[in-house]
Amino acid sequence: MIFCIKHTLFSCFFLLFILYSADFICQYYFPYSQKLIKSKLFLIF
Repeated sequence: MIFCIKHTLFSCFFLLFILYSADFICQYYFPYSQKLIKSKLFLIF
């Protein structure tokens, strides 16, 4: 059970890390699409 919880937490953090790094890349290369990304993230959560 504890292993399952740890695994789930790790997966959530990994997913958040991917989302934030993708957001950072988009801000760096496409500053104008920043609001688009933010609205999409808001829709997901």
